[in-house]
Amino acid sequence: MTIRSKLASIITMIIAAISIFIFVYFPANLKKHAISALSDKANSIISITAYSIAPGLVFDDKDAIREVINSAITNKDLVFIVVKNDSGRIVDSYARAVDVLHDLKKLHTDSTFAESHEIYHVTSPVIFNNSKVGEICLGFSLAQVSQEINSSQNTAAFVSLLILIIGMIAVYAISAVITKPLMSIAKSAKHIAQGDLTIRTNVTTNDEVGDLANAFNIMVDNIQISQNKLIDLNAGLEEKVRERTKELRDEISDRIKAEEELAQSLSLLTATLESTADGILVVNNEGKIINLNQKFIDMWSIPPEIIQSKDNQKAIDFVLGQLKYPELFLKKVQESYAHLDIESEDTLELIDGKIFERYSQPYKLGGKSVGRVWSFRDITEKHRLEDSLRQSQKMEAIGRLAGGVAHDFNNVLTVIMGYGDFLASKIPRDDPMFKDLEEIKKAAERASSLTHQLLAFSRKQIMSPKVLDLNKVVGNMEKMLKRLIGEDIDMVFIPKENLYRIWADQGQIEQVIMNIVVNARDAMPDGGKITIETANVELDEAYAHAHGNVRRGPHVVLSISDTGIGMDENTKSRIFEPFFTTKEVGKGTGLGLATVYGIVKQTGGDIYVYSEPGKGTTFKIYLPQINQEQENRAGAENTNESLDGDETILLVEDEKSLRDLAFAILVRRGYTVLEAGNGEEATAISRNYNGTIHLMLTDVIMPLMNGRELADKLRQERPDMHVLFMSGYTDEAIIRHGVLDSMDAFIQKPFTPVRLAKTVREILDGRTQKTAKAN
Repeated sequence: MTIRSKLASIITMIIAAISIFIFVYFPANLKKHAISALSDKANSIISITAYSIAPGLVFDDKDAIREVINSAITNKDLVFIVVKNDSGRIVDSYARAVDVLHDLKKLHTDSTFAESHEIYHVTSPVIFNNSKVGEICLGFSLAQVSQEINSSQNTAAFVSLLILIIGMIAVYAISAVITKPLMSIAKSAKHIAQGDLTIRTNVTTNDEVGDLANAFNIMVDNIQISQNKLIDLNAGLEEKVRERTKELRDEISDRIKAEEELAQSLSLLTATLESTADGILVVNNEGKIINLNQKFIDMWSIPPEIIQSKDNQKAIDFVLGQLKYPELFLKKVQESYAHLDIESEDTLELIDGKIFERYSQPYKLGGKSVGRVWSFRDITEKHRLEDSLRQSQKMEAIGRLAGGVAHDFNNVLTVIMGYGDFLASKIPRDDPMFKDLEEIKKAAERASSLTHQLLAFSRKQIMSPKVLDLNKVVGNMEKMLKRLIGEDIDMVFIPKENLYRIWADQGQIEQVIMNIVVNARDAMPDGGKITIETANVELDEAYAHAHGNVRRGPHVVLSISDTGIGMDENTKSRIFEPFFTTKEVGKGTGLGLATVYGIVKQTGGDIYVYSEPGKGTTFKIYLPQINQEQENRAGAENTNESLDGDETILLVEDEKSLRDLAFAILVRRGYTVLEAGNGEEATAISRNYNGTIHLMLTDVIMPLMNGRELADKLRQERPDMHVLFMSGYTDEAIIRHGVLDSMDAFIQKPFTPVRLAKTVREILDGRTQKTAKAN
């Protein structure tokens, strides 16, 4: 209770004592009835007010409470209202006079009705939903009752009023002196509450109020000091927050950078997996697919549902269904998972003929195996090319052997055939020995034919190419071929219109066609059909790569098909080998298809065979279209009826029998012949001979000095001298690797006297500067 309230209370008690004394006797009855009426009125008002104010207390709605209070104070007898919540705290109040407001704290609200110095107050609980939510206390003025009571006691009332006025003036005067310092403290407190800590109270009294003011100022000082410390502390905290924020920003930046680098690494890994030519599958130790690339999916044609399941076992089962030997692959897989740290590799054969190379290695993290990496490479094409290379190398080796054999045979056959012609020209036709001599010549010619076939296979045979229309070549042979195959076999020729022209030796092409047709005839002992077709095709780079060393560009394809017994894979792989035959002994030399192979390759073409047992065979021969250079070289050879001459020829041959034969042939034709057994002798003869040497006929392979070296040496001294090379040995080292030029004149052993004489005459007459083919 404030000091001011204390003073008011003392004066009020004095006035009350006087009033009680006055009103003890005669106003008692009047007061009793007046208070009874007032009590009824108060109960009615407080019930209505409590009911109206209950929601405001429940929801702590001060505006609603104030509105109810404002509505209640319209009653002029109502002096004050006090509203408390359920904890007893005053929520709101009203009083018509200040002294009454100070006196409210003395009220005891335990009773529902009480009387206090000219005021009757009533207290009632505030009920909401059958629960007490607070209390309300109303005070009503007794002025009217007192007026009625004091109407008969004017004197007492005048005295009481005078005492009351004097007391109130005294109270206000005394309270002004006492409360002035307190008001100064309150004003300072308001400024401090608004944040101005520079305000201090100016109270100089030495009483308790002065002590309070000094304590208040000290408190403000302490608050200001604490606030300054708090500001400094906040500043430090802000700096730490800024530093930590920067660290977090850097950490976030580093993390984002690391995530970007990780994303780039993953992108690079994905790009690497997708760019590799191998099919890659990564599986963990639990059998789940971790990663794989599109190449793996394409190689094995894995369906999407298996990929989505990430189940390695399903993938293995799908792969097993495509393998030729699934049990072997499954065993390898089981070994790999039984020994996680081992690496393994093998080759897989698929049912469709493909060949895959498989490699498996452990996938490790932190030195520990956590899965396996499986890689698969399609080596079907590589395997095919390796087989093709092995076959080509085998054929090349056989070809070199054949060329060497042909060389030795040619030297012997040249002598036999040459002297056979000499003897035939000397013996009358009706002489019995002439017939024997003819048989010797025929045997030599058959032997010569064998050497030519060997040379054709080894691609060393001397060609006389020219522009050919393959339709005309086959057309000209058609009647002869039909007679050759017999009446039981039907032959059909289907020519392509506007067929490309080719650059080839017509005799050799005819030999190719005849050999294949004869083989087709022999494959159809019970009759059948042979179909010969021509067509224009364009071989692209992919085809050339897939079929080995094949020239790209436009080609003519010659197809010869039969309806015979066909061939299995083993037979088909060996048909071009010399002396390989499936015919009975005495019915084939095994050189027919070998010759075909050599001629086609030497012509710059390629040959492929398609055959199955019981389904016949088809040979496809690809020959390149003629180019401009070959077309410019095209032209018919001129002939000269006279093979005789009077020029001087230097003959160089290390084998005496051949040298004697060539000497005899040339001398009989009227030539002057200078003989030499090697290069040194030829050089000496050339230097010692003062006349013109028109032509040098020399063997290519000789001891001490070969034919090329000898020709180069003598041409320095005799630049106008023609040179004709001869040899029975036609290795690539001679023809293609620099011993002879493509335009050097060359005659192949064995040769006949007429062939030698004709070739020499053509060179001397300047009608040829290319290699000649011996008959």
